[in-house]
Amino acid sequence: ADADGSEAETAVRETETPPCFRTLRPQDNMPSAGSSRIKVAPAPYRFNEADEQQSLLLSSPSSIRSDGAQPIPAYDGIQSGTRSVLPCADERPVLAPSPLVASSTPTAEQVTTQCSDFGDQVAATKDQVAQAQQLLHIKLGGKLAFGEAVTSILHRVCGLTDLDCKMIADNFAKSGDDWLAHVLSIDLSINAIGASGVRALAAAIGQAQRLQCLSLFANQLCDDGVASLSRALRKQGASSLTRLDLGWNQIGDTGFCDLARALADGAAPLLADLRVEGNMLTDASALELASALRHGVLPYLAVLVLGTEIGGNCIGDAGLDSLVGAFTFMQQLKELSISNNQISCNGAVALANALCLGGAESLERLQLQSNLIGERGLQALEGLHEARESLAFSWLPQRCCPGAVQLVDCLGAGAAGSP
Repeated sequence: ADADGSEAETAVRETETPPCFRTLRPQDNMPSAGSSRIKVAPAPYRFNEADEQQSLLLSSPSSIRSDGAQPIPAYDGIQSGTRSVLPCADERPVLAPSPLVASSTPTAEQVTTQCSDFGDQVAATKDQVAQAQQLLHIKLGGKLAFGEAVTSILHRVCGLTDLDCKMIADNFAKSGDDWLAHVLSIDLSINAIGASGVRALAAAIGQAQRLQCLSLFANQLCDDGVASLSRALRKQGASSLTRLDLGWNQIGDTGFCDLARALADGAAPLLADLRVEGNMLTDASALELASALRHGVLPYLAVLVLGTEIGGNCIGDAGLDSLVGAFTFMQQLKELSISNNQISCNGAVALANALCLGGAESLERLQLQSNLIGERGLQALEGLHEARESLAFSWLPQRCCPGAVQLVDCLGAGAAGSP
């Protein structure tokens, strides 16, 4: 609006003049002398031939103008109270880019401060490492010794983490490989060791060529940790390993199948005791293990624990049938424990028939409690007990009424997606 307050004239002038070029100044939005109103917008700038010649210079950073007359030298900083608007292809105003401001060079004091901060971080990291090593020393309590006379290490050490395993592996590397050749047993049970901790110890485990017992019971290996262990066993071999305990480690089919394939490749030909209870294995794991057994790579297997009265897996009739089919290759099997799984009466009948026909003739102990065995399966197992008196049941499976079996079947169907 003009100083006299004529708003209608301003509307006409703005519709006549295209908004292709204008320079906005703060004073345009200030109240004029003698007026008590603040203006809504500045009067539009009329584009003429002289300004057309001046606008050709706007493509250069050195032509940002503050008063509409003289260009400002490039990179002198943003002028106070000015803002340049350039014409756009669709006649909409676009803000011109601000001139670049050169960054200042840091002072010597700033550099010294930054170096001091970095040094403090390094010192703090060293302190953390020292504290971790001291805590590891307390956890070990002198149970980790080095020397040719040492045959058993890390027994009954609790509270170990992945970081502890990495430091232990570093100590192994510094002490040399000769003494590892005399180690017969490594027990890391009941700790908090995960996949990275097993990866750190895998090389040391592979270098213990006389290792007979490896226990990682009740840790957090999961599939990745078992895969790392399987690669180490396949690469370096465990020609003397007789006992492997991986119970309660949240292992699924992926990790156990990697282990079964490593065993099929001959990673542990003398393995006699395999324990994997308390995990998440299904029929796929049992099928892969049965395939490895059919290759005859575990002729000395005497103890196979797939479930106990405390914790089991998710192996059903199909998995048990595959293992029953491999009985011919398990002549040394003395203990079979598949408690706390999903064995039904069909699986129990198939198992009883195979054992009655002379399968696994060395079997002395059979555990089947806490399964879904019904009346018919229990009768078959009782007939097996009469036919093979030397076969001991630690606990006979409890009788399961038909209603309970039907309820379990319905719940299983609902979990599979049925209404």
